[in-house]
Amino acid sequence: MNDCCTIKKPAMEFTCPRTGTKGTPVKNQLVHFKVQGKYQHLIDSKQAYRFCNDADCEVVYFGDGGSLILKEHLAEPVGIKEFGKAPDYPVCHCFNFKKSDIQSEFEKSENFTIPTQISVYIKEQLCACEVRNPSGKCCLGFVNKVVKAVKANWSLYDIHGV
Repeated sequence: MNDCCTIKKPAMEFTCPRTGTKGTPVKNQLVHFKVQGKYQHLIDSKQAYRFCNDADCEVVYFGDGGSLILKEHLAEPVGIKEFGKAPDYPVCHCFNFKKSDIQSEFEKSENFTIPTQISVYIKEQLCACEVRNPSGKCCLGFVNKVVKAVKANWSLYDIHGV
């Protein structure tokens, strides 16, 4: 039989069920690392998980079978989810830099060395973004956005995404 006549199922949409934001695939191992022990039961290891990149959404991870992991289930804050809302939050999960580190550096010297430090660590293959950063991706783009916001004294609500 010719394939042209076969009805194909559409690819499953991997969008956040609350916001419709397209999800970024993450390893199940990452989800387990980030979720507090008392909420581990919410993770279904048979599901594929995605990260919701919407800064205003409470959902951090959603599974292809309907499982939801919310901000309150995590052991630590997610930088992009706290961006512009909290006085301090992680900007680099691999090397534990926070927004306050960037602000402090700027207040002292009007210089930013943190992105350069992170770049050096990346070149030395010391990062583990796929299991440390909640999005499973490198944080350097997000770090640079925070640097630009601090430097320009922009409202942190105006910059979203990693």
